[in-house]
Amino acid sequence: MYPYVEYFDPEEIGYTDLMKQELLGVAKQVDAEGRYRQYVSLGGYTNQLEYFGLQKHTGIGADDFEITQRMRSLIQPQHKVEAAIYVKFAPRARIAPHVDDHLERSTCLTFPLAPEPPDFAPTLYFKSMDDIVKPCYIEEWENRPGALNTREVHAVFNNEHLRYSFQLCFRIPLKEFVELHRRGEMFRG
Repeated sequence: MYPYVEYFDPEEIGYTDLMKQELLGVAKQVDAEGRYRQYVSLGGYTNQLEYFGLQKHTGIGADDFEITQRMRSLIQPQHKVEAAIYVKFAPRARIAPHVDDHLERSTCLTFPLAPEPPDFAPTLYFKSMDDIVKPCYIEEWENRPGALNTREVHAVFNNEHLRYSFQLCFRIPLKEFVELHRRGEMFRG
């Protein structure tokens, strides 16, 4: 629900169940190989979110997988996908309320991979960093891609399930992202 999350019909944007299974296969392979890294913010803040994107120390990353390239190709070429990343939350892992400090992650088109909703832990939104006692909005994930506004205060408190997702990240604010989609200018689908 905009202004926090906007969902997209998978068929309309060209995302299939087979693509989801391929993404999940990569997420699990990367996990088995121990290639996820703990996220550290620009300010040096660490949390329990783990990710796999471009591994600068090796030069090997998410884009080395063919499915990642196909996911990038869902987006019309005039829009830059700033990052393509696999995200993992261990059971009971948490990321405290925060606003993403990378403008390249202003909007994250998120594809829930596992577990299936409703077991995919929700994303919580808060009015401000001064008011993080009770969420103002709880996004109970649907089984389809959703664009998240990461410039609003948000958090994830994972449940007992291992949580995998895939994200395409954009500098474009969510409101503009949604408008581009409505005009048929965001997805190739």
